[in-house]
Amino acid sequence: MAKTGEYSGRVLICSGGRFESQANAQIRESIMAGWAECFGEENVTAANISGAAAAIRFLKPTVVFGIGSYLPESTYFGEVNREAKKIGAATVFWATEDPYEQDANYRIGQDFDAVFSCERWGFELLHP
Repeated sequence: MAKTGEYSGRVLICSGGRFESQANAQIRESIMAGWAECFGEENVTAANISGAAAAIRFLKPTVVFGIGSYLPESTYFGEVNREAKKIGAATVFWATEDPYEQDANYRIGQDFDAVFSCERWGFELLHP
């Protein structure tokens, strides 16, 4: 494992919405701890999806890491991706609940540079 601060960059982790489960909050905390090991705690920030675009403009992260669900429509990652692309940040999404939402993955498939999933069909539907 890398020593804190070995890599340079800043990471913004965004998730959240009205229906976010407690499990997603715990996942987000674990992911934050992992990024902090690489980039240092001072370079890892979490933001609710509702404020993530503004956080990107202010923090200028190198990586924007979205966590959560393809649903509901009130959790929209399009604006987050547009802001990230403007500053050249890499975009990543981890679909935590995709076995139940396969047919909604079109909402994020073309926006992120990388999509992580625990459901093979999530990949199949994004890459027919």
